[in-house]
Amino acid sequence: MQYMVKEVYRIVNKEHSRVLIYSYWPSAVWVVRLVLETLGFRTDRISAGQSAKERTDIIARFNDPKGDIDCISASIPSASESYNFQKCCYNIIILDVVNYNII
Repeated sequence: MQYMVKEVYRIVNKEHSRVLIYSYWPSAVWVVRLVLETLGFRTDRISAGQSAKERTDIIARFNDPKGDIDCISASIPSASESYNFQKCCYNIIILDVVNYNII
């Protein structure tokens, strides 16, 4: 979490860019948003409980150069559909890798 916060700070405040934060676990997505909002970052999340319209609205605000979102946290299963985040963002942080097998 500490590394993620340092990277978000660097990307948002020094590079003046945006960042996507992925985690497999929905609870981690919620914690990421809570931590980033507490630290003053403009953030939102994409989760399974949202309607397609809510997700589309969040992505539109994120992709708008004058939009009010610097960070989106999302679970990999809920945001692995054909969403286009790359209009305003090329920075991605992946918090965890699930089902990793070294064999």
